[in-house]
Amino acid sequence: MGYLECKCKAMKKMTFSNSFHVPTNRIDFSSVFLKFSPLNQAAVMATLILIMLIYALAIIWARRQDRLDVLKVRKAFMFALILLSV
Repeated sequence: MGYLECKCKAMKKMTFSNSFHVPTNRIDFSSVFLKFSPLNQAAVMATLILIMLIYALAIIWARRQDRLDVLKVRKAFMFALILLSV
């Protein structure tokens, strides 16, 4: 029997929880930088550069759209007033 089963009818709104800590792995940066070679990781470098380029272009496009939105703002009333007299 490797599990816990609770069949309590009186405690329907009770919440049981548990947590545990997973220790992180240590990174030896001296080893990482010694093994780094841009020629061996060309696909990774190209992917990262492409993602950064797309991100920069998206920021430029979004900023231009924001400037155009400011020009479109007008101070007009966006409703109609209907008066009826009987």
